[in-house]
Amino acid sequence: MSTLKHPGSGFIPSYRIGWIFPTACICALGALIGGSGRHWFALDLRTVAPFMMQILLPIASPTPLVAVNFFLLSRITIVLGPCYARLSPRWYMIVFPSIDVVALLVKVTGGWTVAVATDYASAQRGAHIVLGGILVQFAVAITYWCLASDFFIHYAFDRPVKVRMSYRAVIGLQTARMIYTLGFSSLILFMRPIFRLIEFADFASGCHNSLIADEVYFFILEGPMVVLATVAINLENPPVQAPTTGKAGGGVGGGARLK
Repeated sequence: MSTLKHPGSGFIPSYRIGWIFPTACICALGALIGGSGRHWFALDLRTVAPFMMQILLPIASPTPLVAVNFFLLSRITIVLGPCYARLSPRWYMIVFPSIDVVALLVKVTGGWTVAVATDYASAQRGAHIVLGGILVQFAVAITYWCLASDFFIHYAFDRPVKVRMSYRAVIGLQTARMIYTLGFSSLILFMRPIFRLIEFADFASGCHNSLIADEVYFFILEGPMVVLATVAINLENPPVQAPTTGKAGGGVGGGARLK
C-alpha cells in the first residue's frame, strides 16, 4: 500500500514532488523485489537470479529513501529560516545526495563481488568493499544529524549562524509534524546501517557470530526499518508540507517570502 501511494502522490499536480520517483518509489520497489527474491531463493536454492536479487537490492534500495530526508531538511530550513543553517538549502541537496550516490555505487560493487564470488576469499573481498560503502554512508548520516541538530538548536535560541538576511518563521502544527516525521525516519534509517555495519564487519573478518547466522535479526533490523520509515513519510504526507522555494511559509505558518 505504501509503495503504491508514493507514485500516486507524485502524479498529483498540487504536490509538485517529482523527486518522489527517484527516491522513495525506487526504495519501496527495490525492497519489494529484494524480499521477493529472498523468498524465491528459499524455495529454489539452485537459481541464480533470486540469489542476486536478495544480495544486491536490500543493500542498495534504502539509499534513495535517505535522500528524502535530505530533501525535507532542506525544505525545513527554507520554511524556518536559512540563516540558522550551516549550509544553504541548495547545498543540502547537492552535498549529501552526491556522497550517498558514491557510497551506493561502492556498496553495489561490493555486493556484486559477493554474489558472483566462487570462493570465500573473493566473498570476503566483496564484503570489505560493501563495508567501505556503509562506513561512508554512516559518516554522512552522523554529519547530517549534527547539522540538523545544530540548525534546530540555533533556531530554538534565535541565534543565526549567518547574517540575518531572511526571515524567522513560527513553527506551525503541520511543520512540527513534518519535523517529527523527519526525526523518526532519520533515526530508523540510522539504526539500519549499524546492523549492516556489524553484519558485514563480522563477515569480512571471518567471524560468523549469531548476528549473521540468525535470520531473526535480519527480519527485525532490515525490512521493518525500511517499512517504518516509508510508512511514516507516507502518513505525514511531507509533499503537502514542503512548499516551493518561492513561498517559504506557504501553509506552514509564516507566509514569508525568501529574500
